[in-house]
Amino acid sequence: MPQKGDNEVPYKVANEVRAVSSVARNTFWNVLGTGLPLLLALLAFPILISSIGKERFGVLAIAWVILGYFGLFDLGLGRATTRFLAGAFERNQDVEARALFWTSLSLNAILGVAGGITFAALSPLLVQDVLTISPTLQTEGLNAFYLMALTVPLVNLTSAVRGVLEARHRFGLLNAIQVPTSALTYLAPLLVLPFSLSLTWLIGALAVSRLIGIVAFVIAALGCLESPFAGPFFARKKLRELFSYGGWLTVSNVIGPLMVYADRFIIGSLSSMTAVTYYSTPYEAVTRLWALPQSLSRTVFPIFAADTAKQRDARIYKNAVKYLALILAPVVTTIIVFAPDLLRLWLGEAFVENSTLVLQILAAGVLINSLALIPFTYIQGAPSRPSYTVTAPADKGSHQV
Repeated sequence: MPQKGDNEVPYKVANEVRAVSSVARNTFWNVLGTGLPLLLALLAFPILISSIGKERFGVLAIAWVILGYFGLFDLGLGRATTRFLAGAFERNQDVEARALFWTSLSLNAILGVAGGITFAALSPLLVQDVLTISPTLQTEGLNAFYLMALTVPLVNLTSAVRGVLEARHRFGLLNAIQVPTSALTYLAPLLVLPFSLSLTWLIGALAVSRLIGIVAFVIAALGCLESPFAGPFFARKKLRELFSYGGWLTVSNVIGPLMVYADRFIIGSLSSMTAVTYYSTPYEAVTRLWALPQSLSRTVFPIFAADTAKQRDARIYKNAVKYLALILAPVVTTIIVFAPDLLRLWLGEAFVENSTLVLQILAAGVLINSLALIPFTYIQGAPSRPSYTVTAPADKGSHQV
């Protein structure tokens, strides 16, 4: 006669297989969503450089950096939203999920507007004093930077609404939106080229692409919530929960991108926008390898955050680091060895002379950074989660939030 526990091992094995399969599938969607637009970027760069010149492209590269870096104004709320929503969805707490979503969305909107105003105020200083931009391009560059300031709130809002899809493990839907909207980041300037070479129009097209993206993400996020307009729309007690977790993430959100992107500002201030192009172009190419570890990180974070099976999480963690090393190490070695040939084939002899060593050093750094991302993600998913009580307007009684 079967004894109690006879089926325990097969059950655990089946769960493990399902978990690994889910991680692999969702990572594939994330790599697809991140990788395809980035491949498009590699094709777009030579066309943009030859059409608008190295100096304008240098300013455009700075704009792409700013677009990413000013996402720090969410103060870690994007990742905090994913972390706590994953737990709420795991426990089927619809009221808590709505409270988290709408509160996070409101906070991100406020912080995004503050970030945009800050960047707009700094734009004249950046264009006229910090960056070495020729006088003939300064007016054009200033107008472009003002347009970039308008996109900062959109970047913040995107981090909040993406958190809903990630917490729901809806990576297929997320990347169905991510691919075309991210592609527009590089396609939009190309579409403008037949009509204008002005930075104002090129970066204006980027701003429009961000607006299209946030509209699509909001619609998808609302579809992942049960009765999304039932409220609560702002839960004051959730502020402590979100900021206590997001606050310590802000340190890495500020310092990390600053360490990654400050180099271009330093080069732009000490040398020229042409030098920025020689640096940022190989940088943008080799850091495309981050698509894999970042995709894997976004996949496993909601699993770590749900706080349900720590032994399973440990196995997923170890396998993630191991397979990342096995995949990326040969690729990085190839890039380092064949850097001159790759640059010659892609961009021409001028980049071989000015960018080979840059590409080789950055490739080694990307490998180290990629392997560090999984333990970083595991730590972010580890903190304990407090709970509060809110009353939903559309539901009867109090619910644990």
